[in-house]
Amino acid sequence: CAFCYENGENRKDMDEQHIADTINFIKKEIKDYKKLRIYWFGGEPLTRIDIMKKISKELVDFCNKNQISYKASMATNLSLLDKHNYKNIIEELKIDKIEFAFDGVKDEHNKNKNYKDDLFNAYEHNLNMLPLLLQNNIEVQLRLNCTVSNFDSLVILLDDLMNKYSQYKNFVPYFAMIFPTKYFTGNGDLIDSKLLAHYKLKILEIMRKYSRNGMKDFPLSRNTTNCYGSNPNSIVISPTGILTKCQGCTPDKSQSIGNVKTGITKNYNYYNWCYFTYTECNTCSLYPICMGGCTYSYISNKQAPCIKEKFYIKELLDYVYKYMKVNNITEYKYLSERQKNV
Repeated sequence: CAFCYENGENRKDMDEQHIADTINFIKKEIKDYKKLRIYWFGGEPLTRIDIMKKISKELVDFCNKNQISYKASMATNLSLLDKHNYKNIIEELKIDKIEFAFDGVKDEHNKNKNYKDDLFNAYEHNLNMLPLLLQNNIEVQLRLNCTVSNFDSLVILLDDLMNKYSQYKNFVPYFAMIFPTKYFTGNGDLIDSKLLAHYKLKILEIMRKYSRNGMKDFPLSRNTTNCYGSNPNSIVISPTGILTKCQGCTPDKSQSIGNVKTGITKNYNYYNWCYFTYTECNTCSLYPICMGGCTYSYISNKQAPCIKEKFYIKELLDYVYKYMKVNNITEYKYLSERQKNV
């Protein structure tokens, strides 16, 4: 995809030695824990389903023998899943969450994905796979990658999908504002932070139209951490065995915290990710919501790590106030932390 942060990086698969080292590393790390979740990502992870199966089998067997809960998630473009094979793949890999994206509707999505097979209609394929995954109790995290030019069409798509599938509690659509990278500027089509209120509140209105969650839908809950990268128990493993704290840093050896052969090194990078605090956070009233925002933005892109809500908080609070007034709600109750299926 044109806007992928991995553009310009070397493409590599795990070799047999790194597969063995990865399995041994994970077994060693989890022996004193009760839960393990594997998150598969790429590139496209299913291009090497053989590696996924090999690692999964070893870890599932180990977890079963040691009474450790095992679950797996996957980010995929869905192109290698179809109605004939998806059940077997999901079962064998113990997948309970799948994330995939629409980069627009119809021709725009297909153009952005740029598959080698010109006859493959990726957009229609993904639309057809969505209900199959939902009906099989897979949590579908549907990412809608939006820009100024495709936003309205994606809103129409979201409205249509919510109308069809909002009864499924495992359907989790969300909008992602495309951000610039060193290989992608957006050519003036990216949504500026000053304009976020217009876009974000429109999304919220669509979601509320189909929601039964009341106040829980508003993005104003307290968090206990800013992201998985700050969690000491969350580790990213690259195809070459390098350990980092964020998948965005996978190709960047300067962010290494060790490797699968020798294990985790609690160096400067490790503590910087786990305990990172941006100076402005010390006086920011939104800190309890974001707990420091996106560490990757600051460490890798030298950008402020602030969450998007900061740029439209006044409009968001006005929206919440009006909702409370119409529904005769006198107190805003929030979750103490976001509920996560771990």
